[in-house]
Amino acid sequence: MKVESFFYHIEKGWSDLEKARVLDSEKSLIVTFFSPLFADRQDIFDELKSRFPKTQIVGCSTSGEIAQDHVRDRSLTCVIMKFNKGHYKLEHIQIDGAEKSYKHGQELARKFPQQDLKGLLVLADGLNSNGSDLVRGINSQFDSEQVVISGGLAGDGSDFSKTHLYHSDKISSKNVLGIGFYGKDLTVTHGTRGGWDIFGPKREITKSDGNILYEIDGGPALKLYKEYLGEKAKDLPASGLFFPLELSFADNDKKLVRTILGVDEETQSLMFAGNIPQGANAQLMRANFNRVIEGANDACLQANQTSDIPEADSLIFAVSCVGRRLVLGSRSDDEIEAIDESSPGSTVVGFYSYGELSPIEKGSPCELHNQTMTIMKVFERKAT
Repeated sequence: MKVESFFYHIEKGWSDLEKARVLDSEKSLIVTFFSPLFADRQDIFDELKSRFPKTQIVGCSTSGEIAQDHVRDRSLTCVIMKFNKGHYKLEHIQIDGAEKSYKHGQELARKFPQQDLKGLLVLADGLNSNGSDLVRGINSQFDSEQVVISGGLAGDGSDFSKTHLYHSDKISSKNVLGIGFYGKDLTVTHGTRGGWDIFGPKREITKSDGNILYEIDGGPALKLYKEYLGEKAKDLPASGLFFPLELSFADNDKKLVRTILGVDEETQSLMFAGNIPQGANAQLMRANFNRVIEGANDACLQANQTSDIPEADSLIFAVSCVGRRLVLGSRSDDEIEAIDESSPGSTVVGFYSYGELSPIEKGSPCELHNQTMTIMKVFERKAT
């Protein structure tokens, strides 16, 4: 597999384009992560397609584009991969309501034959999908020991207004797309880590419905949340990204993090990217800068734990949470540099998202995460 990255900046135009164009072929794929500023710039995508007429192109909007060792804004960041022995398959579905996300996940997964399928990269509308139900639907169709499922929910900066996907040569919303990576010599690994600190008492989720949280400890969820946020409450839902919830469960050791996507003053409820199970315990979290950056490094080290040796280039898809970027601010580059330094020789691309999709450990099913750095590493290994 050969890999090259390149980009288009809204003020500066194309960069590193010519060295990527030599990989244009029927066996090649371009994945692009783009600023919401490109949502109405079909002309730029048309130009990209004209430069790579043989290559299929897919991608999604972001809350920041990840490129090797730094974060970009106002760009269309691309990676082209040309497979040697492996191949890929693209599929997408229209979605018609977050309440149907489980069915959408099943429908998408059924489009992918399982023989020699090593990994599935999923990119979904970030505001019209219930990420928890979506991955549950996908998981129901696959053996998690055999297929690594990873990806993320498209972003829209910190605006939470509208997210976009690119497929079938056009920009659209209300879609979920999957990229299946196939081949006996293909290796796909993953990693996911957070790095946030918990604070305050452990509380019980006493009323919820899917991804809508109504009551904590018997009281209105939004009221309690505002008490913790103080002055920052006026900036909800964006300010909620600084204070996610960690969920824990009495019957197992699994812990999940959830971040706010919206608030409803009338019902005093909070909407999250994924489900908030009634009866679960919840604690607020806040950032620890050094641990957040270490979390990115640990995610990459987790993905690197394989005895397989690449025969050519390796590609890392890095998906981090918009909340991490807002917290880290000018230090966002530090977590991307941590990945680059942990994987010398790999091409790193990705995006800041409204939710990250990844297994927690090797062989475990995919989960929706918030406030994590997730890694999917793809390469063709040397034949034995």
